[in-house]
Amino acid sequence: MRQSSDVGATKNDSLEMDGHYRQIQQGALRQDREAIAPAAMALDYFDQSIPEKHREVVRGMFIAACEPLRFGDMYDFGTSDLAAWLRDAVTALGMGRDFQYTPLVDVLLLHRTIEGLYFLEARLKVRVDIGKCFPGKR
Repeated sequence: MRQSSDVGATKNDSLEMDGHYRQIQQGALRQDREAIAPAAMALDYFDQSIPEKHREVVRGMFIAACEPLRFGDMYDFGTSDLAAWLRDAVTALGMGRDFQYTPLVDVLLLHRTIEGLYFLEARLKVRVDIGKCFPGKR
């Protein structure tokens, strides 16, 4: 089990959940939308009832969110519009009348943590040497 935190609160995530996120990350790094789909469904991001156009948007958001890992050595969160782009994409998806779907609470809590990190890094104009933090992930 891995612990995730959200503003001081912690929660243990299952190894199965971790494995699905790893599968999504690996697919996103390769920009392989089909590799992302099974894990995204297992984590309840969408199911078969969701139109393909919306599932494609969600898969594209995973690919975009992994941009820092594909970037190279130094990723500059201060000049990137990634956090704002992802926020706007989620908002637009949620406003659509034909996409009324909410993932599991555990998924939402993890996203809140990740979103907070992205916005904090952008606000602080953080530059991260991705190669040193995540060797072999590019």
